[in-house]
Amino acid sequence: MTNGSRATTHVPVRPATLGADARSDGDWRRLRDRLVAFALKLVWNRPDAEDVAQEAFKLALSSRRLPHERFEAWMFRTVANLCLNLRRRRRPERLEEWVE
Repeated sequence: MTNGSRATTHVPVRPATLGADARSDGDWRRLRDRLVAFALKLVWNRPDAEDVAQEAFKLALSSRRLPHERFEAWMFRTVANLCLNLRRRRRPERLEEWVE
């Protein structure tokens, strides 16, 4: 997740890839949309918010967090942490450049 031009490919998340959870495709899409909306409030940039949500799903798959009874809470906390990490990595712009 870097600033600048980048081509992101989002792999659709399906219940078959996330374990034996009883969620439907629509449930996964709604969760993804909610996570993107939450991330958007924290990073103020739609492409970065989508990248953060995708990264959270990748972390869930790699850490074998599924199925999990508090999966959604874990995902929202993970998205929040990823957003904070992204904002910390960004360097603030110098004010002198704007004043001139």
